[in-house]
Amino acid sequence: MTLRELFGRLATWRRRDAMAHELTSEVEAHVALLARDLEREGMSPADALAAARRRIGDVGRLREESRDAWGFPAIDAIVQDVRYALRGLRRAPGFTITVILTLGLGIGANVAIFAVLDRLMFRPFPLLHDPATVGRVYLRTTYRGRSNANSTFPYLRFVDLSAATRTISDIAAQTEWRFAVGTGEAAAVRKIAGVTPSFFRFFDAPPSLGRYFVASEDSTATPVAVLSHRFWATELGSANVIGRRLMIGVVDYTIIGVAPPDFVGTVAGGPPDIFVPLTTIPANLGSWSVESYRRDYSWDWVQVLVRRRPGATRQDASAELTTAYIRSRAAARALNPRVLADSLAHPLAIVGAVKTSAGPDGGAEGRAALGRGCRRDRTAHRLRERGEFDDRASRAPAARDHGALGIGRSPRPVARPVSHRGHGARGVRRGGRRGVRANRRCRDSVDVAAVRVVVQSRHGLADARRRLALCDRRGVAHRAWSGLVGVSARSRVVTAFSQS
Repeated sequence: MTLRELFGRLATWRRRDAMAHELTSEVEAHVALLARDLEREGMSPADALAAARRRIGDVGRLREESRDAWGFPAIDAIVQDVRYALRGLRRAPGFTITVILTLGLGIGANVAIFAVLDRLMFRPFPLLHDPATVGRVYLRTTYRGRSNANSTFPYLRFVDLSAATRTISDIAAQTEWRFAVGTGEAAAVRKIAGVTPSFFRFFDAPPSLGRYFVASEDSTATPVAVLSHRFWATELGSANVIGRRLMIGVVDYTIIGVAPPDFVGTVAGGPPDIFVPLTTIPANLGSWSVESYRRDYSWDWVQVLVRRRPGATRQDASAELTTAYIRSRAAARALNPRVLADSLAHPLAIVGAVKTSAGPDGGAEGRAALGRGCRRDRTAHRLRERGEFDDRASRAPAARDHGALGIGRSPRPVARPVSHRGHGARGVRRGGRRGVRANRRCRDSVDVAAVRVVVQSRHGLADARRRLALCDRRGVAHRAWSGLVGVSARSRVVTAFSQS
């Protein structure tokens, strides 16, 4: 179809009904003239009209061919089908309502699902600079044919991975926690993000007020804080807060800056309220955490972001980080000889998606693995990989563990670390040994020497205080509830403590 023909069809298509009427009139005129000539030859009027129509041929077919030449047959057919469908729907209103509701629900559900998937997996975090070059580090090990990719690992492992500089231009660590912010009745649990100073270089996000913390403050665990813009506006009335003191957990921080309005970092769920140096987080988790996080490979609590150098692919960065990971495992094995050999664990570092839901274990299989049974297997896998899993205890039939407090029992075999290297609030004294209780409701611990009780409950602060009162009645703790340490952002566990 030439351009001239196209414009001609457009011009006639708009007046196709009038032209169809003219065509019908013209055909009828031809039939009438031919019938008149036949009458003059001696035929009757009826016979002459019938003979004239036979000579002209199928008038309907002529009209259809003419309409096709004038316009666009496909569009005309669609319009006719739509008109026919509308007439049918108008005759059956009940069926029409059912069809409309079904289509509406189907379309709405698909739009909602795509919006959730887009937010969780595809859309980059706000203000992230050059998202195509940024990735999250996942460490994968394989034991007895079962693979486990973790995005959370020890601080020392982050330090070891920082040695990869050939393909990596920038590396940062982060962690999520919930701590009580403020003092007295005004205290409220807030989400706190512990980050390294390099974390802010991943974003085009200059502070709205003040500054971000620097490497010297992170290396010395200086308690400084950067507020989110929302927290600053809603809780502090957008006042000049630079230099003001703010109690976070049990540590007194100094406010040095305010992040821009759209800055949310890369944490999961809701945006953080406050950003603090990563090295100040252990101070809110007990003296054991402060002493161990720089020398122990058993506490998984940080996540790592990397930015690739120009021209470096994800495969190149993963290969270099894998080499650094193997060296890090060798350093961990020097501290703990029970760490699995690389020939058994098959260590692999992966530079994957920034959003963990799109990471190596973020698909349907990974989400299914978050079930209770699979979660126990994944925990045991990680303990075996670190050399802290006692297979004999895992095979003990119907093991029960009442702990030092005599609260709860384990409904399944218990995985027991060979040595107590986990978080200080997770150890429970049992017969002179330390172990991990597999209680789904809470984890309680008692440090008898310091007469300190830490209670962690998944059912809120009221349940934690009730369990503290139960400890008090048993005479193993001071008779007063002393404070709220915080809530883990990963497990939603309220942590309260009682101290003499």
